[in-house]
Amino acid sequence: MVRFCPNCWRMVEEAVEACPACGHRPKLSDEESYEDKLLAALEHPVADVRMVAVEVLGQRRSRRAVPALFKLLVDEEADFYLLRQVVKALATIGTPDALRSLGWAARRHPSRLVRNEARTAIAAATARERDVKKRPCQ
Repeated sequence: MVRFCPNCWRMVEEAVEACPACGHRPKLSDEESYEDKLLAALEHPVADVRMVAVEVLGQRRSRRAVPALFKLLVDEEADFYLLRQVVKALATIGTPDALRSLGWAARRHPSRLVRNEARTAIAAATARERDVKKRPCQ
């Protein structure tokens, strides 16, 4: 069976102790946290794997993911569906850094579609924050 090295993403045989390309030992990956594995999956060569990683990091509200998600926005990623998921994840995470990343995307991203998604996400986050402030204390 063939699998991907979790370090360099090259295909390696399952029985191999260490990746022939980078020397990474897959057994050590078993000790990594789930969040670390998700962060590493953002660089996976298969788009669907990256998409799931972005979605799960957003659902988990991973603060550690914000710089990596911003990097996906800044780099010349061409997959609009992935970029839209990045915008949703940043909005869900909702930290000041995540919202600053969305602000950058709303103003400066080369894709008009991404800029519009970011503006919509910022407006929704602002509305949620306003609603929270209006609620009476219980």
